[in-house]
Amino acid sequence: MKKNQVFAAIIVMLVFCAGCWYRNGHGLEITSYNDSEGKKVTSITSRNNRVLEEIKYSGDFKLNEEETAIVEMSANGFLAYRKNGQQIAAVSDARGHITYQLNDGEKTTRPNDEGSTLLSQAIREMIMYGFDAEKRMERIYTKGGIPALLHEIENLNRDDIRKNYFEFMLSRDSLSSQDQRAIALKIGSSLGSDNDKENLLGKFGAERLKDSLTNNAWLEAVDRMGSDFSKQNLLTQRINYGIIPPSRINDLLPAIDRLGSDNAKENLLLQIIRQDTLPGECYNKFLETSNRMGSDHAKENILSQLINKSAIPGQSVDIFLETIDHLGSDNAKENLIRQLIEKKRIPQDHYDRELALISRMGADNSKSNLYHKLTEDPTLTEEQWIALIGSTEHLGSDHDKADLLTTIAKKMPPNEKIKSAYLKTAKAILGDADYGRAVKAIE
Repeated sequence: MKKNQVFAAIIVMLVFCAGCWYRNGHGLEITSYNDSEGKKVTSITSRNNRVLEEIKYSGDFKLNEEETAIVEMSANGFLAYRKNGQQIAAVSDARGHITYQLNDGEKTTRPNDEGSTLLSQAIREMIMYGFDAEKRMERIYTKGGIPALLHEIENLNRDDIRKNYFEFMLSRDSLSSQDQRAIALKIGSSLGSDNDKENLLGKFGAERLKDSLTNNAWLEAVDRMGSDFSKQNLLTQRINYGIIPPSRINDLLPAIDRLGSDNAKENLLLQIIRQDTLPGECYNKFLETSNRMGSDHAKENILSQLINKSAIPGQSVDIFLETIDHLGSDNAKENLIRQLIEKKRIPQDHYDRELALISRMGADNSKSNLYHKLTEDPTLTEEQWIALIGSTEHLGSDHDKADLLTTIAKKMPPNEKIKSAYLKTAKAILGDADYGRAVKAIE
């Protein structure tokens, strides 16, 4: 009699209950609550394409090897499943003996084919929504390792359950390079929440990311995220692991380049600079990445830090000067060229290109300041003095030309060839007073 009452109660219970703790916005609602006897009951309701599925269960279950039937059920446990017009219930008594009822038919200890099919569907749905997740992960891993777990993730209907599977996999100590790569890619493709992706990708650690396959898959997963904030957090963490080999920096730069925020790009590029001297084989790609930023202020900041950090590799001097040349602000250009001069970062064979860069600036005041700065170098060769004197022609005012020439006159070496170039340039000054001042300075 009591079992009949339990069956009746279970069938009636296939309705939505209050206290929902999971709702995915696509017709899925999952509730967990304690009944009047204090037993935990889980209720799952799914509405999708006019198909209504409802599951309620309580107690512990042991499934068969194929996970299609119940082998054991804890005392006074139950499972009730309804899909549109069909329903099945399974109830165990105080000794764990299980009785089944299909629709409103007779109760039986062994369901018929129709009942077995419906029960198998119920079990599959329960599994998809996280039933027995921890034990299932262990069973699946024991049988098929990481590939089997990754395959099973495709069958799960909830991101929070998928996340549990990923956490289980990442907790293994003996992951192969291929396993790590596959996990990273699957995180990037199978989870909807960037926050979940960030948390999981953040668990890879420095040792795992030393592996090139893992590193590239990890970066691909980061790149697929929608949130620049999450991407920046992960890339920051990656850089902070320590010195990054050149090949890894070249892999990292495209991910930085594709960020939408110049501020995020700037912070990450500055981080790379601060970690260690930027390897020569990465320098050009690094400059290209910074040059594609929209903010001149950010570019200036990065170039300034590079100048302060170390010498510019010979093969990168031209692109470095071009990057400065493309800045929109003459003030930024002046600040950076001044740094280059003070730190002696421009090789002797690039002196003419340095002068040409200054000559293309729009502000005469900036040009004049930098030309004057160049006169402070006591190591200038004869050719460089002559080139610097010739640069006077790029100044617009006779006053500025005379000022620069008088400064040069005080510092240039006593050399007839340099003096001849000086007097020739002075003749380009049209104002008598300024011309006289320039000539008098050399006499």
